[in-house]
Amino acid sequence: MNPVLRTLLSAVLGFVLGLIVLPLVVFFGYVAIAELIDYRDFEGATGMGVLSLMPVVGLIGGAFGALWFGWRATRRRST
Repeated sequence: MNPVLRTLLSAVLGFVLGLIVLPLVVFFGYVAIAELIDYRDFEGATGMGVLSLMPVVGLIGGAFGALWFGWRATRRRST
């Protein structure tokens, strides 16, 4: 397979995975911390604030995933 195509496809895969995984990690991390410290958000304002950040968190995760997967797909020259 062409190295450029392999890098591009790996970057796309990394973007999609980062777009999905990082928001899930942030959300369930919030839930776990809220349960751990016994935090009760009766109005839901904090949870809605966390959810309103998810598009930005998803794009950050997608960019990081694309860079990391693309970097991992490149061939390395041994000296």
